[in-house]
Amino acid sequence: MDDEVRDADIAATTPTSLCRAAGGALGAAGFVAAAVAAQIFLSFRVIGWFSVLLAAMIAVGAAAMGLGAMVARARDWAASVAVVLAPALLLLTAAWVVASFRGGVFSMLALMSVGLSLLASVLVPLALKDCERASEARRALAEAGFDLGT
Repeated sequence: MDDEVRDADIAATTPTSLCRAAGGALGAAGFVAAAVAAQIFLSFRVIGWFSVLLAAMIAVGAAAMGLGAMVARARDWAASVAVVLAPALLLLTAAWVVASFRGGVFSMLALMSVGLSLLASVLVPLALKDCERASEARRALAEAGFDLGT
């Protein structure tokens, strides 16, 4: 019976497809948001609150890239943080798209960043339960003396 429980725990540590999709969407959203901001900084002279918005996009985008990798590995702490970070990235990218369109700057990359951020904002909360289940299984195995190196 004990071996069956351990086998089930080992199987439960494997990230689900939903965890991988959520992590991939979050990482991609972070990369594209940071790329948009870097492109604007390199192409235009940015002043005022626009520069603050773009700097925030780079910072939150970099954090999203790192968290996306951890969510794809089904880490519960990363998914918990990403539940807040993904909508924050969505708000930042949407604010940039509105501001840039009002200024006459159109960028498909900026539109893509909004779409990816929206996708991540939907997928990460859905994957949270799977990430928690995998992390619990890892902790149970560690307490039983099995270090999977994950």
